[in-house]
Amino acid sequence: MPGSTWKGRNYNFDIADPSKPVLTFRSRKPSHFIFEIDSYDKLESALTAANLDVFETPQFAAGGVEWALRIYPNGNKARGGDQHVSLYLTRKKDPVNRPSEVTVTIKFFIQDQLSGEYLVIEDLGERSFDVRDAEWGIPKAIKTDDFKLPSNGFLVNHKCTFGAEVYITSGEPKYSQISVVKNIPKRIYDVTFDLTPPRSEPLESETFTTRFDGEDYTWKLVLYRDGYEEGSSTHHSLYMKLLDKNKLSGGKSMLVNFNLRILNNVKGDYEHGRNAVLDWYNYNKDTAGYPTFMPSGYLFSRRYKYVEDNNASVQVTFNSVFLSHLL
Repeated sequence: MPGSTWKGRNYNFDIADPSKPVLTFRSRKPSHFIFEIDSYDKLESALTAANLDVFETPQFAAGGVEWALRIYPNGNKARGGDQHVSLYLTRKKDPVNRPSEVTVTIKFFIQDQLSGEYLVIEDLGERSFDVRDAEWGIPKAIKTDDFKLPSNGFLVNHKCTFGAEVYITSGEPKYSQISVVKNIPKRIYDVTFDLTPPRSEPLESETFTTRFDGEDYTWKLVLYRDGYEEGSSTHHSLYMKLLDKNKLSGGKSMLVNFNLRILNNVKGDYEHGRNAVLDWYNYNKDTAGYPTFMPSGYLFSRRYKYVEDNNASVQVTFNSVFLSHLL
């Protein structure tokens, strides 16, 4: 397949033309605005009688800004939309505050009533709206004949549904920087579970402490004997929890690559969970691990003797650690 050229550089993948809308289908409803019309033919007749070529919907809010959808049933002929349905977005003036300029990306929607899905008509470019910008949209959103053909499902028994999504893209981005923690301790941490207490969820281990980049972090393991998340009722689940998550406040995060292995007292070796976990820890997420650590029943099996004298021993190995913070 031939590639694409952009700004003098050649690529072996295709770059979509940002001057043309992209058409796709999806089942999820539009996030910001849905407008149902139960008598499209009467709406067209009313526009004709009033010598108008465009209909404006009630206002809706997106990104803290008020908008309205404009529908040209027979096309915005001034913009080359003849024989098409034209869809436009207009920003409404704030009667109290002077609107500042905003840059947005826009998606228009038309529901296929036969499948329940939505035709998504997406503009690949970004558009700026200020107090002077009346509207922006797609003159050739869909051919009028294609829209009105009942077998296509867009206009059925005079009913149709339009929608819109508007995402604000202007504003200052948040920058984050990630760096690897050097000289990760090669120590393997042996952590013990006391399985004497009555069966309860979850069961917590003793704590242990690591030191990364001059900072101490305290952890413990959490065992769900009846499983958790996708391991519920089918597996024993094992996780590692960070106790002092307050050290990861202010936009700080930690990406941890680790292994958890349990001692098989028959083999005298640690096993299960051999695939390493790579997951984030932050102020809002303090736990990561293995929801399907081992199949249900294995933990107390006499064949493997993972539990001996009501204790189970787990090895914790840190392979690599990355720290991220907002700039």
